[in-house]
Order: sequence, then C-alpha cells, then structure tokens
Amino acid sequence: MSPTKNTNLVSYFEFADWTNIYTEAHIAELIQVPLAEFLQNPSFYLIQAGQETAVACVMNGYKPLLPKQVLAAAKIHAQWNSEG
Repeated sequence: MSPTKNTNLVSYFEFADWTNIYTEAHIAELIQVPLAEFLQNPSFYLIQAGQETAVACVMNGYKPLLPKQVLAAAKIHAQWNSEG
C-alpha cells in the first residue's frame, strides 16, 4: 500500500508537534521511515507502525506505545483474527 498525502491531519499540528510524535512513537525504530518522509503523511505511517493511537496519547499527556508493546499488540490482534 503506498501512502497518499493527507494534508488535513498535518494542518492540525506544528512541525515540532509532529517531530515529537515521530520521536515518542519510535517511528524510525518500528518502520525505518525518515522524519522528512513521515511528515508527508503522518497518519499513514502511524498506522503502518502500529501507532495509530499515538496522536491521542500525546494530546492527552500520555506516551505512545513502546516498540515491544506495539509488537505484542500486533501478535494479539493476529491471534484474534485467526480465531475468527
């Protein structure tokens, strides 16, 4: 799946806010996407990294999931989906 540019989500945050989310959500570690590319479509890359809740977490004063938590969540979701 290739990303499409989403300017609606980007317009809600300043550059520093997105940089903070990128860093705190460990995007570079999880999916090896550079910040410049992430900034083109943050919502796409947050979903790709399993960090779709990161914006809500940061906005409410919480930290996004750690990489090990993202991997654990993915395993749980995969197991649930396979049990159908």
